[in-house]
Amino acid sequence: ADPQGGRARSAYEITGEGEAALVAWLSSSREAPLKFRDEGVLRLFFADALPGDDQLALVRRLRERAQGAKAHMRSEIVPLAEALEEADARFPAVVARLGADTYEYAEQWLARLEAQLEDERRSD
Repeated sequence: ADPQGGRARSAYEITGEGEAALVAWLSSSREAPLKFRDEGVLRLFFADALPGDDQLALVRRLRERAQGAKAHMRSEIVPLAEALEEADARFPAVVARLGADTYEYAEQWLARLEAQLEDERRSD
């Protein structure tokens, strides 16, 4: 039992057999296909069904969502993962930074789309 925090927790240890299986899986060249599943992107795909004001509102919400996710990753997740680097666990921090950078890219991309839609609305 691991009594730290407000919830009941359990600590686990990997067995020798489990470690061998993990290393075999990590070393395998077999890769699952990349999947990109996000309800916000699906909504964006079908956004032509919306009036212009609603399209702009959708893009704005998606940008704000990406902005919030980026901020959470940078303020909460990245520092926790970077703390693991001191224990010689480098790649959790690498993956955390990848996540934060991905959300930042999405935020910037959506900001450009938002500006484009605003320009189009002013031209109409």
